[in-house]
Amino acid sequence: MLQNRNDVTDFTFVENWKNDALLEAHLASAYIEETDVMNGLVAKPDICFYRLLG
Repeated sequence: MLQNRNDVTDFTFVENWKNDALLEAHLASAYIEETDVMNGLVAKPDICFYRLLG
């Protein structure tokens, strides 16, 4: 987890998934919907997908 040095309420999680199917299953799980972290957010998460280049 990373925290923005200029905005202490801004966090970034970096995750590496083996494949898209596993990520989609994780995002669709009840755990993600019910976790206190997600319920306590002040804004909808901005989820970005990246490709490792090197």
